[in-house]
Amino acid sequence: MVFFPTAILVGVDHTRESTHAVLTAVELCQATNSPLHLAHVKLTSGLLRGRPMTPSQRGATDDEADAILQEFSTVATEAGLAPTDVHVRYGENTERELVRLQNELSAGLLVIGEGATGNLAARMFQSQHGSGAVDRSTGSVLVVRPPEGFVGRRDQTG
Repeated sequence: MVFFPTAILVGVDHTRESTHAVLTAVELCQATNSPLHLAHVKLTSGLLRGRPMTPSQRGATDDEADAILQEFSTVATEAGLAPTDVHVRYGENTERELVRLQNELSAGLLVIGEGATGNLAARMFQSQHGSGAVDRSTGSVLVVRPPEGFVGRRDQTG
């Protein structure tokens, strides 16, 4: 059970579903006087096209993460609430890293956006074939799907 106010963490990537997740979390934060945190996970396979990443390629992935977090910080701020903090995490598994950060922050709620395929949510809840990350969470997880016809920030900007 989630007791508010509590930190609310939103996992974001480059999708319109992330826009909807951020907007949903902003509404929850405003209604419950809770702090908002945004997180983006960069996978650390260390390989690009079968070769180790060069320092400049690694720097480019860092720049991409910063740009994604800036974009969704703007979405939240324009909706009426600036994030308390933004986080870039590096790991081999997106859902595990999000849950680890949720636990580190003692965030009572992790919000993720999910499209029609449900891949991230499915992996978070599967313990046999997926990561089963939800089993390791000390808080709750909210999966939100945008309504039909929802236009995210990336859809508007190209």
